[in-house]
Amino acid sequence: MLMAAIVTGIAVSIFQAVTKIQEQTLSFVPKIVATFAALVMYVPQVKLETTEFLLQILDLISRMQVDAVLK
Repeated sequence: MLMAAIVTGIAVSIFQAVTKIQEQTLSFVPKIVATFAALVMYVPQVKLETTEFLLQILDLISRMQVDAVLK
């Protein structure tokens, strides 16, 4: 998501330098749109990986021996 904002910001900066348009919203709005689009694209994958990680952690916790922890 950060990479999408950086690439979009650089592209908008180059566009502003070439056309000499210095509008503040022109640099802000495309970065927000690109970040939101990246968020929509990557949230399902992040959710899947987070769920798998949580299940692994819970499995490891369930395998722990209670008497080994108490010693």
